[in-house]
Amino acid sequence: MMKVVALALCMAVLCFQAGKATQSEVLINIIKTGKVRCAVGSSPLFTDSDEPQNLQNPDGFDSLFCAALAGAIFGTEKLEDAQSFVNYISVSSSQRFDALTANEPLYDVLTATSTNTMERDIYLGTTFIRPSFYDGQGFLVKTTDNYECFSGCQFALADDELTYCVTSGTTSEVNIKAALQIESTQDNTIVGYDTGAEAVDAFNRGNCSVATGDKSTLAAFATSDAKILSQDISREPLSAAVKDRPLDDFGALVRWVRNALIVAEMCNLDSSNKEPNPGAFPECFNLLDVTNSGLLDNDGTTLKADMFASLLLAIGNYGTIYDGAANGNFENKLPRAEQVKNEL
Repeated sequence: MMKVVALALCMAVLCFQAGKATQSEVLINIIKTGKVRCAVGSSPLFTDSDEPQNLQNPDGFDSLFCAALAGAIFGTEKLEDAQSFVNYISVSSSQRFDALTANEPLYDVLTATSTNTMERDIYLGTTFIRPSFYDGQGFLVKTTDNYECFSGCQFALADDELTYCVTSGTTSEVNIKAALQIESTQDNTIVGYDTGAEAVDAFNRGNCSVATGDKSTLAAFATSDAKILSQDISREPLSAAVKDRPLDDFGALVRWVRNALIVAEMCNLDSSNKEPNPGAFPECFNLLDVTNSGLLDNDGTTLKADMFASLLLAIGNYGTIYDGAANGNFENKLPRAEQVKNEL
């Protein structure tokens, strides 16, 4: 709670220098073209689309964040209107950062279940916004197997010679290699796939003994004859990212859309309630009018002072997204009550 209160106190001025307008060529171009180009991954829980190459108004966890960003920028008050301002672009794990940091980036913001690491933040030319979901790397095995953990228990994966399916070019691939070097003396095999869906599908078809990756990915594609072990070997702070642009504050806008969703939930504000209760934190009222935030009058662009109020009507708050993403399957497969680390 103290973390959220501190965030709310900062919300009063959105942590910008009051009166100083942002300078964002990215934002100017978004408003000019009428589209936020938003990269999403292949997980149905985060994207919620059976056709990743033909994304039409998906409502996964990441997809709804893209719609929230569009709702704030364009002042829409309905979800379908906010979605109409988003160009959803499917991207693979191995290509997502190259496409973001290219001279002519393929998209404006990357939301494709990307882990915020120091190396990526410093060396890849990206700016991570702040975590919106804390995942963990786990292990998917058949229910008929006796395995109870990765290491440190009676029936441990690390004690046997196994084949692991994992998504190439991810922190999960790096983690499993390191963990096996430390915990196992067996001659294990690691097989990489382009997407989490392909890695879990290979496991489902019996091509490997274990699938490993973010638990959200494992849960999304696991069949009924498989189980996810309770032990994690890492914490994965998933965060949106933008291209490093030293003189461009677009990343700050993305960050504060994320923060606004969290503050709105703290203030019990959503699409059905846009009026703070009497006696609520002052920040609950400030959320509805950002006139003095420094976000307005962006050299030819116009962000509305009530942009977060529009966001509430179109999307709701962080809890709304968590509970409703992927037609409710996000919360069903990853119950928030069990995800203590996701109490942002």
